Amino acid sequence: MEKFPLAENVLHFNLNFIPKRPGIYIVGGTVRDAILGLSPRDYDIAVFESPERVARQIALAAGGRAICIGKPGKQVFRVVTPDLQYDVTAARGRCIEDDLRKRDFTINAMAVNVERGEILDPLNGWQDLQKKIIHMVSGNAFSDDPLRLLRAFRIAAILGFAIEPETMAAIGETAGAIGDVSGERVREEWLKLSNTPGCYPYILEMSRSGLLCAIFPELVSLRGVSADTRANDLFTRSLGDLEKIERLLEQNQPSLLSNRENRELLHVDNYAPLLKYAALLHRIGEPFVPKRQIRERKRFLGIGTVAADMALDISNRMKMSNQEKRYTDILIRNSGRPFILFAAKNRNRLKGMAVTRFFMKTAPVTPDLLLLSVAADPDEGVYGFPSFVSMMLDKYLTEFLPALQNPALITGHDLVGRFGLPPSPLIAELLACIETRRLAGRIRSRAEAFSVVKKILDRQNHS
Repeated sequence: MEKFPLAENVLHFNLNFIPKRPGIYIVGGTVRDAILGLSPRDYDIAVFESPERVARQIALAAGGRAICIGKPGKQVFRVVTPDLQYDVTAARGRCIEDDLRKRDFTINAMAVNVERGEILDPLNGWQDLQKKIIHMVSGNAFSDDPLRLLRAFRIAAILGFAIEPETMAAIGETAGAIGDVSGERVREEWLKLSNTPGCYPYILEMSRSGLLCAIFPELVSLRGVSADTRANDLFTRSLGDLEKIERLLEQNQPSLLSNRENRELLHVDNYAPLLKYAALLHRIGEPFVPKRQIRERKRFLGIGTVAADMALDISNRMKMSNQEKRYTDILIRNSGRPFILFAAKNRNRLKGMAVTRFFMKTAPVTPDLLLLSVAADPDEGVYGFPSFVSMMLDKYLTEFLPALQNPALITGHDLVGRFGLPPSPLIAELLACIETRRLAGRIRSRAEAFSVVKKILDRQNHS
């Protein structure tokens, strides 16, 4: 087994708080990152004694507190300090080499012997780091834990490495096993991968390996379904939409506003991976909505509805939070609306009230939805759709949002007192109607609001 001295100019370890006695090792990604010149903030430690005792000693020395997490048999004793986190677990096997051979990839199968201050590298992980490749530790790596199928792409994307052919072949052969992994674990790996800058080429490789459709089997129905005159199928277009979202957010191309970056438009900055998720899935309803039997407007809305319902099933399967589900649902469900408004504008039939209703329906994630629509533009900007989106963004930010901060002109109590209306859904409908007109700039005073309500009620009484 290869052994290297722990060179201080190569590894950025702080060993001050870790007991220096036999059987205690820093392992895994902590060693990998340190060799790459990164200062670790998380220390993974494997021990051949009581992990709880070691964790308590670290906590005492570092000024932290040891807590136990995980299920029985897979317990981790975690020490959190202001600067670092230490995860202490029981080593697997009779010696550290046994433990390292049970890990996922060679670059994660190195250890630091804390007592002797040396690196142990039984599987040539250092060499693979220099080659910039992801290589499975053994043929059992993926069957032991199928989540490693997805983790291979996530680590490759973060480090900018390639997955070597033997490992890629094994991923293709065992891709279906990802279905045996809990939704929570898949979600965490997927979002970490999607949050990595430049992740698209790795997701494309996932699709070629079969792993992407194993995670999202709903994408399979998009294969071979014609999407446009360029002979792309819906599956290819969905991947292309994700690539364009990445370009919009990371390269600011195309730039939609002159006074801010595209990424600054996101309702929540760390929701970029969820926007990519929506871009990948927003077409999955299209094969199930007929092309010719219904009008184009209804088809756009129908595709969004079917896709959103299917995506909600996926989000539930991946145990996404309610907030994450609401965000992606509103994006996918309304993904066709910007194109409906654009078509109306091209026919000189776009009204301010329609724009306001769109903003009211999709706020506060309207900018995110408009970003998605630019990525999904079937004409790729040829007919001016990005310029239309820029206009919509400017109107949303400079007109709609400031107006939204102003108080409503009238309340339900005003309607009851003025018109003697009993409590009913009609009151909510009237208030929504008045608010839409206020936000569109059609009315500006209580008197105008009451006048509109009176006209509506008069029409109802005479109908």
